[in-house]
Amino acid sequence: MEVENEKLVDTTSEESVGGAVTANNPVDIPQVTDEARAFAEKSAEMEKQQAELREQDQKLLEALDNVLERREKQNHSAVNQTREATKIRSFSGTAVNRGVGFLSLGLILVFMGIVTLICLFSQTPNFLLPLKLSPICAILVGIELLAHMVTTRGKIRVNIPCLIISALIVAGSCTMSVLLNKNYTKQEVLYDNRSIASEIYELSYVNLKDIADIETLKIDVDLNLDGMGKYNGTLSADDYVTVSVALAGVYDSPKLFAAECKKIIDSYKKMGINVSYYNFSNDSMFNSFRLNIEGKYAQDFSIDRLEERVNYIYIESNEFALTDLTDPDDEESD
Repeated sequence: MEVENEKLVDTTSEESVGGAVTANNPVDIPQVTDEARAFAEKSAEMEKQQAELREQDQKLLEALDNVLERREKQNHSAVNQTREATKIRSFSGTAVNRGVGFLSLGLILVFMGIVTLICLFSQTPNFLLPLKLSPICAILVGIELLAHMVTTRGKIRVNIPCLIISALIVAGSCTMSVLLNKNYTKQEVLYDNRSIASEIYELSYVNLKDIADIETLKIDVDLNLDGMGKYNGTLSADDYVTVSVALAGVYDSPKLFAAECKKIIDSYKKMGINVSYYNFSNDSMFNSFRLNIEGKYAQDFSIDRLEERVNYIYIESNEFALTDLTDPDDEESD
């Protein structure tokens, strides 16, 4: 019995050292190893399946997000389209309820306003343009009438006040265009060389009578329009204006004469008249002065520089002038 107990103690001690399987139990070693291996394989397979499931779940979530985003966009666009369609229906319904003439009134106002602006701000205005384009207003009313018939299936409703206002607007625009065209034609015929020269002369008289001692003043204007009239009384860069002034004062020196001419030149600048050529002259018993100024540069000269351009003749006595004008042959015959 003691020998068996010792053997039993030895075998148990060898089998349970550290909780591990020893070589004394050769039958249990392969069974424990196979179970652990099978468990490990199952665990790895389960982890792989879980990873695949997580990946599929992620793909499903992304697909759902895309579907929801697309549906949201579709819903938003559908809402916008619905709103636009509602606005169009409400506008068309309002126009139909108001009757024929309501929509065309607004279109006629816009159309005639644009035509009037074109006439007023163009360089060469054609004031008959509203009269020529007025039939378009009748076309607009006709289009609205046809659209109203299609929309209401033959039930026509006419807005008489709107049609009356439209007719008054068109008639007023046509009348205004005819009156402006008549006035425009009168101005075109009126403003020629002589008429503008007369206006410059009257303006010169008012501004120069207290500044310089003028004996005669002559204005020559060339509008350079090949015989055509001018649209208004203003001068352009192509127009040529000549001012000839004969001074009545007595001047002892060319400088005094040049100073008097400078006053006249500055006065025309203040009047805003673009003079192209000046011809100044003064004749007295013993002195004769001439000064010709052409172009804007010479008009800006100082008195000293103008003095240099003065043609001055001094006559000592009347006897010298008489003897100078007599013919030598006549003297010999006497």
